[in-house]
Amino acid sequence: MLRKIIRYTGFDDLPHEEECYFHLTKAELVEFQLSVNDEEGMYGHIQKIVEEENRPELIKLFKELLLMSYGKRSESGRHFVKNEKILEEFQSTGVYSAALIEILSSTESAIEFYRGILPHDLTEEEAKASGIDPKVTPLIVVEKEKINEKELREMSGEELGKAMTRIAEGSAELVFNPPEQSQ
Repeated sequence: MLRKIIRYTGFDDLPHEEECYFHLTKAELVEFQLSVNDEEGMYGHIQKIVEEENRPELIKLFKELLLMSYGKRSESGRHFVKNEKILEEFQSTGVYSAALIEILSSTESAIEFYRGILPHDLTEEEAKASGIDPKVTPLIVVEKEKINEKELREMSGEELGKAMTRIAEGSAELVFNPPEQSQ
């Protein structure tokens, strides 16, 4: 379960802050995987979107994940309620827009969101069975390729697309070098 504090300006032009929860159950994850019209499941679908640099499809994908995963957590933590009324309330405030923009603001934010909504007890076998590439699950430790800013700037468009795919699937990560200090 992902807990995020979302800051936004309400329709009253005042700043607001809201604690939001996002989560997909294993059943919802399997259902979502099966809804993707791609032979390779969600992984293949995301890879295709990134390779084709299809921003409208990427936005659509994360919007669907955002709405599918949003709910209200009970105080006891035993229940996570999702229904039309809760979703309607979420979409009718500025928090929905702010959450979506935050997710789409960077590759890191998108990956953090995706990993955060996955079931934390998802096993490698369950991930594979539901069509998820195990490299993107938060439970499986994989030595990641490190891509620094300089390498990123020097990449061609095609290389950049492939690097973003590796980042999206979790097999690579961006490493930001601290600015060099003058002496």
